[in-house]
Amino acid sequence: MFSLAKEAGLAKESVTRLARGRPVRAATARKLCQVLKVEFDEMFEFVEDANG
Repeated sequence: MFSLAKEAGLAKESVTRLARGRPVRAATARKLCQVLKVEFDEMFEFVEDANG
């Protein structure tokens, strides 16, 4: 996971959150998609939080 985080320019904790199914920011998800060469819509979906 560390190499993926490094390549995406993200903190290791951000990638760990995602791997554990925890929420991440859209910008984080987009960076990972770019590195993995997959479309955002293939890996993620937007879910509104409690604030709408």
